[in-house]
Amino acid sequence: MRFFDEIFEVAKGFCDATGELVSGIGHDFVELCSGVSDITKEAINEIAENPVKYAFDSTIEVSNAISHTIITPVRPVINMLEGFNDAVFCETVTPVAGSVLYTDLCFGYAEHSGIYIGHNQIVELNAKGGISVVTPEEFISGGTGVHIYVSSFDGCAVGSKKAAKRAKYLINSQRDYNFLLSNCHQFTAGCLTNEFENGSSFLWMLKDDCQTYLGANEWRIWDV
Repeated sequence: MRFFDEIFEVAKGFCDATGELVSGIGHDFVELCSGVSDITKEAINEIAENPVKYAFDSTIEVSNAISHTIITPVRPVINMLEGFNDAVFCETVTPVAGSVLYTDLCFGYAEHSGIYIGHNQIVELNAKGGISVVTPEEFISGGTGVHIYVSSFDGCAVGSKKAAKRAKYLINSQRDYNFLLSNCHQFTAGCLTNEFENGSSFLWMLKDDCQTYLGANEWRIWDV
């Protein structure tokens, strides 16, 4: 009898554990479905509140996917859509000392970047290899950009006082300029990292550095 009692106890324990497991899985599944439902509701509400912005964002995402897959002559059109979208829907910011700035240079095929040092002054590396202070108007002139974009985090401009200090220190100095290998993006990244012989010679690389060193997760238009 004792042997059968022990078997019964083991079987009962197994059934209880199985019941708890099934109950836990069911509870987790209900919570998961509820979470998915909430996310879906939020997405639908967002689209309903601003369908025009949703249409613009969707168009730009598709266009960017195409432009990253093949070299396309419609890049200027994509750039124009992005600029219009930013101008209409994005909030503007005012840069702080050490903010990274950029503007379009060749209809979106290239960009120009620099470091903001305050008082409407930007330090840039120009095509002649000179490091100089320019105004926002001078920063844009010579290119095709109409906006200056600012390194930002959740709607607020972010910068680095150390980056601004390094940029100021190099004003009126000279570098060997190369459009691809030693350009404005490399200089701007150097102000952030203090490594001026770096590999960040493209804007997307500079943006990665901004995320690492400034915590930047978006780019807002300067309300200049």
